[in-house]
Parts: sequence; C-alpha cells; structure tokens
Amino acid sequence: MGSLIKKKEYREDKLLSVLKIKKRMDTKEVVDLLGISESTTRRFFDDLEKKGVILRTYGGIQISPEWDTDYYFEDLQQRQADQKMRIGEYACSLLSNGDIAFLDSGTTLQHMAATLAQRIKDGDLTDIQIYTNSLVNLKVLMQYCDVHLIGGLFRAKRQDFCGHLSEMVLNTIAFQKCFLGSDGISPGPSEGIMATDLFTAKVNEIVAGRSDKIYILADSSKFMRRSFIRYASPDAADLFITDTGLSDEYLSLFEQNGVKIKRV
Repeated sequence: MGSLIKKKEYREDKLLSVLKIKKRMDTKEVVDLLGISESTTRRFFDDLEKKGVILRTYGGIQISPEWDTDYYFEDLQQRQADQKMRIGEYACSLLSNGDIAFLDSGTTLQHMAATLAQRIKDGDLTDIQIYTNSLVNLKVLMQYCDVHLIGGLFRAKRQDFCGHLSEMVLNTIAFQKCFLGSDGISPGPSEGIMATDLFTAKVNEIVAGRSDKIYILADSSKFMRRSFIRYASPDAADLFITDTGLSDEYLSLFEQNGVKIKRV
C-alpha cells in the first residue's frame, strides 16, 4: 500500500513540475510522460481536478490559475525581507544550549540561520546540533556549529534536498525542536499548514512528527491562503511566528481554533 501511495505522489509531483512550465498538456503527453495507460491517466486527472490543481480541457488538462506559481529561491529572497528577518530573529531566540533542531529550507529560515550563526559566534549559544535539508542553511552555519545535511534528491530552484532518501534518514532522528516554513495556512483542520509540493509536505510531515516542539515561520501573506497539500493541522504547532501584518481579525480567528501566534 505504501509503495502505491509513493508512486502516486511521485507521478503528481512529476506531472505538476512539467505542467507549471507548459501550462497545458494533452492526454497523450501525460501518458508518455508518466508511462501509464489512458484509463489510469483519466482517473489521475479526476483526482487532481478534485484537488483543484488542474482544469480539464478538450483532449487534455491545464494548470489551475490558483496553482500557476512556482518557487524560485532567488526570486523570493527579497520579498518581505524585513518581515522575514524579524521572524527569523525571534525564532532563533527559542533555541537553547544543547538543542538538537531541524531547520527547514526557505528564505525565512535562511534569516534564522544567519541570526543563529551570529549568536553562536558571539558565544550566546553552545553545543547546538542543526539538521537541515537546505544547502543555503549549511553554507551559513557550517563554520559555527555541527550541521547535519539531510541528502536526497537535490532541487536547484529551492536549494534543498527531498525524496525517499531524505525521508528514510529523517524517520530515524528525534528532534527537540523543529522550525518549518509554510506556503499556506488555514484555520480549518481539513487544510491547516500547507506546502506547494508533495515532497516538501512529506519532509515537513515527518519532521513535525519526530519533534518535541514545532515552530512554524510564516510571513502574514501566508495566512488565510490555500496551497497545494496539507502537512499538519494548525493545532499541531506549538507556535506560529509571523509579522505584524497579520490583522487582529485573522489573529482572533486562529486563536479561537486553539492556535498560538506570535506577531513580531
């Protein structure tokens, strides 16, 4: 059963990576890309359409306008940089001497890594062990503390690693704290904390399940926004760290559902 789920996830991720570039594909193109039959492809389309990821067209599919985005690490580095810096700085203040922590990939986590490097350099933190799947975080921290890079399939656009090898390793480690990003956060338990792709969602799901404390770093634009796939319910997180752009109305809505949020 597990292998069938992984195969389906792999197909979805592979198709969407191509569809985000091509925007439209006919059924034969998808059959050839995935190496599956037309009947399986049609069922596959039905599942994706129910998720709102694609729209059916005559003879094929097109990507849903809601999902017609892509993640380019370099493009996102400057977006809401001040907010991400404040979020990263506050998140870093939650680390203590001797912690074993996981840092997710992403631009907000890069700011956290930079603050962490400075704290270690200044002697404020000692004996820290960091696990990460981010090449950027490794480069920022490797001179200052023990960094364990989780390998696997390298994604150049995200500057991180994911996939089966990453998941195997992460399933063997227990973290005291994890710091994760999110591409969309909804208070409803059926949506919750979301990511833009299956591989990222799976890595974060595993890490969250193996951590004593879960911290979600997300600028205010991510709240009340849907993304592709849920990796945790909102109340699974010990704390959401965001910026002051999150309105009192949204803050109250989340807190009513038992979600703790810190605005910085």
